[in-house]
Amino acid sequence: MHMDSMKVYSVNVRKLPGASSGSLSVRLGCMALRWGRGQGCDKVRFLAIDDEPRQHRRLVRYWRWLGLEEKGYVGDGVGDIKDRLVWGGRGRIMEGDIEELLRKWEGTWTGEGWEDLNRTIKK
Repeated sequence: MHMDSMKVYSVNVRKLPGASSGSLSVRLGCMALRWGRGQGCDKVRFLAIDDEPRQHRRLVRYWRWLGLEEKGYVGDGVGDIKDRLVWGGRGRIMEGDIEELLRKWEGTWTGEGWEDLNRTIKK
């Protein structure tokens, strides 16, 4: 499963107990992972884009923290053209096991506001 990053910000996010814009992004990511799992996917891949060295290092650290591993690099060479078309740029491919990521992250949201969101998601 190929995923791209997403950031969510809204003043309404603050109304959910213990929520932040980052936690909502991870929650929506878990929803996408559940959908992918239902479609038969067992792995997910992201690209830690390498447009600027400092930001690239931060992205790789972030994806590792979430539980992904480095699986290759999309560079500027002729052999990378196909991957560049798929990913849209050069960078480090990060891969994770969907089941492990869901086990790690799905249980981190609790509280009344999140329960309402969970009920809505499961419909």
